[in-house]
Amino acid sequence: MLFQCNTSHTCGKKPWSGEILILSQSSYHKEAVITARGTYFHIITGHYQCGNYLCVPNMDFGCELSYRSDTFWNAERISRHLENPVDVETLVSGIKALDSIDETT
Repeated sequence: MLFQCNTSHTCGKKPWSGEILILSQSSYHKEAVITARGTYFHIITGHYQCGNYLCVPNMDFGCELSYRSDTFWNAERISRHLENPVDVETLVSGIKALDSIDETT
């Protein structure tokens, strides 16, 4: 599935496209690959008793998330682990796009 990044120009650049490939999913988690602008994120995201989480094993970090659609809060959390704002925006946009995949599956 394709998705758009930086539609509000948060990175000061033109919008770009990303792609999501779902690897596995259940009612509690989703494992996927998010790619854009040459960066590859293998993510595991889901829900646990205290909220939502994100794990990015290939980037060696994990953190709590708000709702997938809360790009501001999620960007704040993810930016503690990724320095490049383009990568943060790609990951946040990809996570938000997972909601539309939920609606179609």
